Amino acid sequence: MKKISKKAQTSDPLSWIYRFIIIIIVIGMVVVGVIRYYNHKYDIRPIEAPLIANKVLQCLGPEIKLNKEQIESCLKIDDSIFLNISYKDSFIEIGDKDLQVLCEAQKGEKKVIGQYLPHCFEEIYPSNENEIKINIAIAKGRENV
Repeated sequence: MKKISKKAQTSDPLSWIYRFIIIIIVIGMVVVGVIRYYNHKYDIRPIEAPLIANKVLQCLGPEIKLNKEQIESCLKIDDSIFLNISYKDSFIEIGDKDLQVLCEAQKGEKKVIGQYLPHCFEEIYPSNENEIKINIAIAKGRENV
């Protein structure tokens, strides 16, 4: 049987405590890193608005007839989206009109700043005879943030 000195016997339990503390610190750092990475919320409204505008143009077709029922059947629009489509002298408004008011308030002289304001998108698309103006307001909600 091998003889172990007293010094070696006392350092063995202490080394396991230090190793255990280091393992706990490393695991804690990994957990904190994963939580910080996956808790970051992305706002996709700036990406979503041009896609909706392109879908509206596809719904209108080459003849460009403004028909509210046609656009509503082509797009599934809920209360978090407002569309204003104007072509020549006619226009269509679909969705919550309060979002349009908030968009106009953001553009005014006294700019309104807030966390829960809608993302406003305005684009003018050239056409054969005239231009198509599409205004989109997308509210901040759980689905898109």
